[in-house]
Amino acid sequence: MRTTRQIEISGVITGNDDKWIYKFFDMQAFCPADLQLRDGEDVEIVINSCGGSVYAASEIYTRLKQHTGKTTGVISSHALSAATLIAMGVQHLRIAPTADFMVHNISAGGRYGDYHVHAKTADVLKQANDTLANAYALKTRRSKADILELMDKESWLTPAQALELGFVDEILFADDQTLPLVAAQAAMLPMEVIAGMQSKKLAIELDLLALERR
Repeated sequence: MRTTRQIEISGVITGNDDKWIYKFFDMQAFCPADLQLRDGEDVEIVINSCGGSVYAASEIYTRLKQHTGKTTGVISSHALSAATLIAMGVQHLRIAPTADFMVHNISAGGRYGDYHVHAKTADVLKQANDTLANAYALKTRRSKADILELMDKESWLTPAQALELGFVDEILFADDQTLPLVAAQAAMLPMEVIAGMQSKKLAIELDLLALERR
């Protein structure tokens, strides 16, 4: 009898190099390296995340799509922003009747510079939105124009709306009449904090290296 291994994706979606910083602050986070898949095994991905890095989410999404075993997913509380991209990577996605689902335009944090830089950033963000919409369109079978409109409006969807639009395949406990609850979107750590902690880590490593050479 085949067994299904459960993998929980909770907290901020972050890159491999930044995961330790969230751990330092005792914050829940999930990075691509946390997704340990065995060839051919069946996995259930339980998602409870407000999102985070689109690049990290894209890597997780791709690995789930490429996985040779059966993949199912459950949105237990909320899938917001980049977490929804991960949700699109499973073959069959269910959502709790009390959960919520939110898609929006991609944002850029920590960018400095003149209007030339920000104009370029706007072009990059539009292209990134178009790329992200591919995953949603593939799952929902809806046009990219419809998906981009939903993203542009920052769409917070109830389980029934997510099912109707094709983002999910099933609502758990379908007979349950519990109203969906909306959770606030949690913010990632500021880029300045990330950069500062990376600098401190490098300084410590250099000090240790200097001590070893004495």
